[in-house]
Amino acid sequence: MYPLKNKILSIDMGCHTYKIIEAVLTPSFKIHRFGLCPVYLLSGSKSSGREWKRLGYRAKDTVLSFHHKSLIVRDIKLPAKQGYNLHQSIQEEIKQYQNVFNDEYDFDYTVNLPADETGYYLAKTFAVSRSVNRTYIERAIAFGLKPRIIDVQINASQRVISKIMKRCEAFSSSVCFILDLGYESITAGIASIEGVVTQKVIPFGCRQIEGQSPIPEDAMQIITVCHQMIDYYIHHHEKDTLQYGIMHGGGVYINGLFDFIREHIPLQWNDLNFFRNCLPEVPDSMDLNLFVNSLGSLFRYNTGRREDTAEHEGN
Repeated sequence: MYPLKNKILSIDMGCHTYKIIEAVLTPSFKIHRFGLCPVYLLSGSKSSGREWKRLGYRAKDTVLSFHHKSLIVRDIKLPAKQGYNLHQSIQEEIKQYQNVFNDEYDFDYTVNLPADETGYYLAKTFAVSRSVNRTYIERAIAFGLKPRIIDVQINASQRVISKIMKRCEAFSSSVCFILDLGYESITAGIASIEGVVTQKVIPFGCRQIEGQSPIPEDAMQIITVCHQMIDYYIHHHEKDTLQYGIMHGGGVYINGLFDFIREHIPLQWNDLNFFRNCLPEVPDSMDLNLFVNSLGSLFRYNTGRREDTAEHEGN
């Protein structure tokens, strides 16, 4: 038996399906149970709490991740000088987003310390529409859960892929192209072991491809955006060669899409399940293509754990 205070839930709140992992944190990290739940089963405001209980998860503390087109990720440089208020400066940056997009934003940020050789801090800001963020939080509360962290999905998948890059001998580079093939939209990103270098949301989802053969011409916008990002990376980052690409998300299983992308973008492509042996803490029955964001959010919550004590249970 595991005390409830030692358990944590991680939920990737997709627009089509929730991907849920319940884990035990101590004395060693262990995935206790996991599963998929169609959104429509929990969509009734009056019955959502009751339906959630039927799923059988006992933990209340929860890490949430979701994706929305309002997400804004920006890199900014801030002067490293005495008396300079980093937080206030970043707030002012967020206010500019609000003025441009005519919306209020919730935000978070990371700052690389110490300052770089030019005397500037490098900060990465993450902002999402406040009304959207609160909607997801209120939805989790209606299930009877206690949201503790709201995670950015591209960051969550980067944590998992970072572990793969560190552990897998097949990676001769410390950088990788990521494609999250979502139902309503697709997220493209370039990530290193240290973090996300750049990312972009493509307003085209697998819903628009599903059941079509061959892949429709509209899907070429995926290819266009990916080539733009690769060109940007090559121009701004010369130290690491971009050789590898990883696809994940439900779109991996749409007939023809994986091959379509591989044919048009000259990288060494695999899906996440190809690297299963690099993640011994993950149950063999867990589909990494579907659960990567939930798993990566757990890695954020449990940053203090030792990798050599990781265990897992089957579903």
